[in-house]
Amino acid sequence: MAGSQRASTISDDPLIHTLEYTVVGASSHANPYRPERILEDNPNDPASRWSAEVKSPGKTWIVLKLKFPSLLASITFRKYYKPHPCNLNEFEVWTGSSQDRFQIQLRDKLKDNDEAEIFFLHNEEGSHSLPSVPCQFVKIVPLSSHAPKFNASIWNVVLRGIDDAGRIQELNTALQETKERESMRIVMKFLRQRGLEDATSRIQKATRVPLEDPVMSRLYSTVVNDMDYEAAELVVEDIAAKGGFSSCLRSSNPRALWRKLDPASKTGTSSIPCPRRGHAIVLGPNQHIYLLGGCNGTTELSDFWRFDIVTQQWHLISADTHKESGPGARAGHTMNFDPRTGSIFVFGRHVDVNRCSEMKKDAEQASDVSVPPDFFRYTHCRYKKATWERLSMDTLADGGPGLLSGHRTVIDSDSQMLYVFGGKISAKQRAPIYSGLYRYDIAARTWKMIFDDKIRGGPLLSRTDHGLVFDSSVRTLCTFGGTRDGAQLADIWTIRLSSGEASPAIESMSKLPMAPGVCQASILHGDIGEIRVFVPPRSASRVPSVWSLGDSWETWRVLETEVEDATLLSTRPTDSSQSACKGIQQGTFDVVYDGESNRHYLFGNDGLWSMNLRSPSSDEAIRKCRFILRKQRQAVSDVPHTNAKSDFA
Repeated sequence: MAGSQRASTISDDPLIHTLEYTVVGASSHANPYRPERILEDNPNDPASRWSAEVKSPGKTWIVLKLKFPSLLASITFRKYYKPHPCNLNEFEVWTGSSQDRFQIQLRDKLKDNDEAEIFFLHNEEGSHSLPSVPCQFVKIVPLSSHAPKFNASIWNVVLRGIDDAGRIQELNTALQETKERESMRIVMKFLRQRGLEDATSRIQKATRVPLEDPVMSRLYSTVVNDMDYEAAELVVEDIAAKGGFSSCLRSSNPRALWRKLDPASKTGTSSIPCPRRGHAIVLGPNQHIYLLGGCNGTTELSDFWRFDIVTQQWHLISADTHKESGPGARAGHTMNFDPRTGSIFVFGRHVDVNRCSEMKKDAEQASDVSVPPDFFRYTHCRYKKATWERLSMDTLADGGPGLLSGHRTVIDSDSQMLYVFGGKISAKQRAPIYSGLYRYDIAARTWKMIFDDKIRGGPLLSRTDHGLVFDSSVRTLCTFGGTRDGAQLADIWTIRLSSGEASPAIESMSKLPMAPGVCQASILHGDIGEIRVFVPPRSASRVPSVWSLGDSWETWRVLETEVEDATLLSTRPTDSSQSACKGIQQGTFDVVYDGESNRHYLFGNDGLWSMNLRSPSSDEAIRKCRFILRKQRQAVSDVPHTNAKSDFA
């Protein structure tokens, strides 16, 4: 439903021009920001805008009336001469032939800058065609501003489209004929369901309006009238051959198809990573997956591995990274790859503060953990051996976060910034301390706090085991879910990196069909704007649940799980690392996404798995139809001496 600037062919129509309009209504306005001020284009005048009197996202609106009924092709938002806290962020555009009949046409976001942005409206059939229904009223609904504490403002709006009387009359005539034709079909279907097939045939002959595709009429006749289910199966195959299931298959949820990998090793089959939890993996260059650390049930690990996706081989890079100036044994850390510098960054670790305090002779000195919050980088070099570098011995002393676990990190490679949000600070305190949002400048090697936890003045509650993704197209972080003090959080927040401002995208995920709480791993598929979340399984399954949230952020979808070897689904191994690593915030697996192979890779206590999304096929649709038909045939055969038509009627 979102418009975009890519639909350039819409503007090629020679009849498209700037449309005249007036402002005919608004929910409210704050003086001096009257609704009619959006007719002016005065980017240097701070009062040349409309702003509602009361901040009520989704309940404020302004209605514009076009001079003539028109096909609306695009809407342009002009702005203030510089970024402004009241600048409109998210918005909706509705159109209608009257003020009491609106239909949504667009939902999108504006950037916080001085550049005008144009959004194209299009037909539901494709992004390269104009809307097919003329309108005379346009309703703009602000949903949020770029600064959450301010009311959203609209500075100037330009509407472009076609108001040629002849073109509009043709469309209105075609629309009326379509309405009449569809109404006649509904009447005929109703009569057929009541057994009045003669009346249906007479209406069809008189109006020459086809009831449906002939193949669908054949299916109805074989199932309902003849109850010939074998013939019906042949009709279903004919429907599939003609592409009759295409629309249904496109709208169906894909399946998460998991496959257990049994990779070899360059140094023998015994040299593969042992089962573990609390580890971290990251996708590096050349389709290589890197694995570091974790806990094997008895001790924390410091081994470093590389998996080649192409050759399906493991390679042990280092049995002990600490001996090579790298991080020591740890679990509960995160890793991020920076493609610009070819570096992998390692931050955080879990420390059992209770155990540390017990090891101290003086319990009163146990206010802080003796393990420093260090920070490492592993750098690839084309012409020499890759090396480890300790960037900081104590990030807290350098102005960064303390020793964290349960945190999340992402990298903005273009601006050379690494972001750390949330996590629990490892310190001997009665009440847990949660960390805010920090930024690390890779080039300058400096830390900066963007904001702290909400209880210390920040805009949102910090948390552990949450989701965090980075959208490079708009330089925005999105965080969601997680836990805090044992409670599961169910909100979604966006954080604009240009200003550091956080705003609630969805105040409660309970409005969406998803269980909030622990998000073991989250991935943003940038090409389609979809967030995928991997949630620990609640049953005996060996693979996690996969949820997806589309770019419209309207509905979470849980993907149906399928394992290539079905026997693996119900034979989940015992987590031997559970007892020794009980306090580790990061759980039993970590996930990366490889865009080249279009696959997700998971490594956990049960080894290495791959997952790709598979859409339903036409053959599956045929099998489901056969099942329904055979089930109906069995039901009919179980009823003796019946002359009734099939229940499908």
